[in-house]
Amino acid sequence: MSSIASDDSFDGAHSQQSSSVHSQTSTLQYGHESFNTFRTKVESLCRTLWTDPTLEFKIERGPGGSYNRIIVITILKSHSPTASDHFILRIPRFDGARIDREIATLRFVRWYSGLPVPDVLASDSTTENVLQLPYVIQDRLQGVSLQKIFPNLSHQQKMWVARSIGTVLNELFNLISPVSGIIESPDPVKVDQSVMIFGQQHDSLFRRAYRGLWKSDLDAFVVRPFDNLVAFVVRPFDIKGPNDEPGAAKTLATKTKTRFPSEDVLQMLIEQFMRWKADWLDSYPEDGTMGSYYDRFSATAKEMQHLGLLENDSEFSLCHLDLAPRNILVKVTTEDSSSDVSLTGILDWDSAVFAPRVMSCTPPSWIWAWSDDESEDEAAANDVPPTTAAQELKSTFEDAVGRRFLRLCYEPHHRLARKLIRLAIFGMHSNEELKDADDLLAEWEKMSLKFGTVGIRDNLQQSLS
Repeated sequence: MSSIASDDSFDGAHSQQSSSVHSQTSTLQYGHESFNTFRTKVESLCRTLWTDPTLEFKIERGPGGSYNRIIVITILKSHSPTASDHFILRIPRFDGARIDREIATLRFVRWYSGLPVPDVLASDSTTENVLQLPYVIQDRLQGVSLQKIFPNLSHQQKMWVARSIGTVLNELFNLISPVSGIIESPDPVKVDQSVMIFGQQHDSLFRRAYRGLWKSDLDAFVVRPFDNLVAFVVRPFDIKGPNDEPGAAKTLATKTKTRFPSEDVLQMLIEQFMRWKADWLDSYPEDGTMGSYYDRFSATAKEMQHLGLLENDSEFSLCHLDLAPRNILVKVTTEDSSSDVSLTGILDWDSAVFAPRVMSCTPPSWIWAWSDDESEDEAAANDVPPTTAAQELKSTFEDAVGRRFLRLCYEPHHRLARKLIRLAIFGMHSNEELKDADDLLAEWEKMSLKFGTVGIRDNLQQSLS
């Protein structure tokens, strides 16, 4: 039923003291019920899901994040004292969280790739349950996060990691959709048989061929395998306005032109910036400051496309958007041999989306330029590493990830394009993001002069008005 976790699984064992401090802090910060009383409700949920009266449940605090409260569930079997099953209970911290999307993404990845992701055992998006909260229960995968062990691996083991991360990113790069957006599971009543083939693959990257059809009544693209067992939809990105509660979101389909069965990158970017601008003006009709930023973003996208610096195709890759060492689990069984390292899990798919392919090509420079605080300078990612070992790690990653990925990886305009696309997807909601936007526009102003935008900018601005 589940994966059997090792002793150091789920990012290692947390001390009782640190877990207690974290729980008390999160209880105060998010207004959660204390763990001491909430544990009883969790056990009642377990009794509902697992009806064997001989089972015993060990319920522990987990290291929750900003968006989810985490409970660790271990099922102890009286007939086999050494056997146990391990699960993770994830509870959204905010109202309006879309756990159905997280589940749909996990199932999509399991269905169309060979990547190790948690299997969802049970879920409820309503409050009609013993917890009185939405929840997801999924496998607790084996392994320990790379954030904890990567610096202490041998060079051969790090080489294995470099090859594996290259393979993972190549696989995500080749999971494609003809439209950008968020993966959901559709209402089966509204989804009929698909007829337009768009993603049939014949190589080892896809486990199953799939086909799709634009459904205007759903405002979404429907993905259906040829065996018709599982279907998914790709919906337009949400727009979360300045006055919305945390976790809340709205589609604002009425504020954007109707999408077609396919789109290109420039079309997607300009449409998104128009939607964010419209939402801001809905909330603050007298304040056009933020709207002017979105106009400048649209102009920047057009300039990039005009200069051939924006890959303007009509295929969008599945982007994890947080493929950091802390979200990658591995299992190491020896001290030196690369053959005894295995990739056991990729976690935290909450922000995964179909986005322009350049978005999936962020270089994982931590492989050859490790920093304990997880800080990475993408602008320096293609610098020659200072040591022979680091150079070998970078070269090994590049051989594994492939030329098509590298073509959209290192150049300065690729880095700026990724920042621009992130603004198109998520908008701006803080002073820090506003500063990042100013930095992006200023850097593009300097960069664009090298490519000769003088004389075309006024025409591009006029075309947006």
